[in-house]
Amino acid sequence: MPNATRIAWSRTLLQLVLLLAAGALAGRLSGSAWAGLAIAALLALAWHLSRLSMLLKRLRSGRHVPAKRPAGIWAELEHLLHRRQTGARQRRRRLAALLRAYRAAATVLPDAIVVVERANQRIVWFNEAGTSLLGLHYPDDIGTSIVARLRPLPLVHWLARGRDAEPLDAPS
Repeated sequence: MPNATRIAWSRTLLQLVLLLAAGALAGRLSGSAWAGLAIAALLALAWHLSRLSMLLKRLRSGRHVPAKRPAGIWAELEHLLHRRQTGARQRRRRLAALLRAYRAAATVLPDAIVVVERANQRIVWFNEAGTSLLGLHYPDDIGTSIVARLRPLPLVHWLARGRDAEPLDAPS
């Protein structure tokens, strides 16, 4: 267990022990130590459940969890979530930049480039050469089946065979 997490657990457990001790002491002074202890335990449980509820609402809403200096286990959890969200956001930005670069490169290629969904073979994107060489038209052909659009070409039969298809021979 990392040191920061160990410290956070220690602080949280210390707070819980102090709260329960104060509840037991207050209960003893009023005549029932068990009642005081039970009230303190219920207060601790209510506080932890409210923190859990707030965290779940934040996660469901997709809001960014702000970084906090870890003091207890809940702050440590929020700190770790912040680090994960920041890393995921950076990865998404890098991926989007790469996709833009690939699309820009594919746009200027003289060969037809067509991006097709594997599951249903629907057209997602194609470059300008796809228009001139394959007769595809933007935006009409986006989302349509590539098999339906390229029916007269031998490519259709090759696509229909799926992953087990032999390499497509070039026309002689």
